Amino acid sequence: LDGDGEYDYVVDRLSTTDVSTRSHKIEGYLRDGTYLWTVDVGPNVLIDQGQDDMVLAYDMNCDGKAEVVIKSSDGTRFWDHDNMTWGKYLKGSSNGDTDNDGIIDYTAQSVKNPPYYITVINGMTGAEMNSIEMPYSEMHDGSDQYTRTNKSSYMGEGYSMLNGHMGVCYLDGIHPSVVMEYLDRTTDGTHHNYCTAWGYNFNGNLATDWVQRYTTWSRNDKSPWPAEFHMIRICDSDLDGKDEMVEGGYTLDDNGKMLFSAGIGHGDRFRTGDINPDRPGLETY
Repeated sequence: LDGDGEYDYVVDRLSTTDVSTRSHKIEGYLRDGTYLWTVDVGPNVLIDQGQDDMVLAYDMNCDGKAEVVIKSSDGTRFWDHDNMTWGKYLKGSSNGDTDNDGIIDYTAQSVKNPPYYITVINGMTGAEMNSIEMPYSEMHDGSDQYTRTNKSSYMGEGYSMLNGHMGVCYLDGIHPSVVMEYLDRTTDGTHHNYCTAWGYNFNGNLATDWVQRYTTWSRNDKSPWPAEFHMIRICDSDLDGKDEMVEGGYTLDDNGKMLFSAGIGHGDRFRTGDINPDRPGLETY
């Protein structure tokens, strides 16, 4: 976090209280135990649930220090490091109602879904640096269209929250981006998986806007059906100098298009590497 070449710590503090009062926290510490900051993600984001983990620490703007990337929403509150106390809410708001619809906590809603953002946090101060809203209009696959007002279409709280996996992916072979595979699950039991990537635009060596990298990819309308696992891997699977996202049974190319689907069934865990050194390229086990 401080750029001295030694690893520091970003800690999840998961609330054990009832869903109606949950409020998970994220904390930053230096390697010697020095406390830096706390971010309250608020009631609408489960930062670490089951196989899903939506907290990532990496040097996203290439300044030599790591930032922290999270999924955020109404009620997410950042840190005022100068005064070592709570600071502003999302997008610099003085209250948690980012979209000004009169609702902060959506857990009791049966119609409205909360707004979701991908946010970059300053790793030393806990302050919000950049946020971009997730692209709901791109989340469709023929039988699903995610909107802010169709919460009743999904199988309960956990399946309407767009939970998933984050990874660092060098889509251009030079600069880091965050790729995320996430899902919803409709009341008929169908999982609908989507993938989106975000990163900084660079003007020379200077990071500027935090932007979406490619159009959101949908799984269920592809053939052969791409089997999702419970994790992702990042590697240069086609050896072109740019990273891909591997999701067990399928791989997305650096441009957000499907590189291949293996046509296999759903699995849980896998490894990707040069498992067979006598065969050129990588393999997945």
